[in-house]
Amino acid sequence: MPPPPSSRAQASSHHTLLYFKSEGCVGCDRLDMFIGRLASASGLDLRVIDARRGELPEHGYGEQLLLDAGGKIGRAYSVRSFPHLS
Repeated sequence: MPPPPSSRAQASSHHTLLYFKSEGCVGCDRLDMFIGRLASASGLDLRVIDARRGELPEHGYGEQLLLDAGGKIGRAYSVRSFPHLS
């Protein structure tokens, strides 16, 4: 018997796709739309970690976007190049 819908939603929230991107990253710009669709279709929570050094432009990511100007989050995940998925 499948779990009730609320249990399935909680179970899917345990899987998060971390998408590391950076200012001026051509590959990141090309992947942006695809990554959001991939996460949604796969039932993954998406967190976008932006290594931008300046101001953040308006994004459609909302609360999913984290600014990592100092690179602390990237270092914790051994990010050496962009784009990076974890």
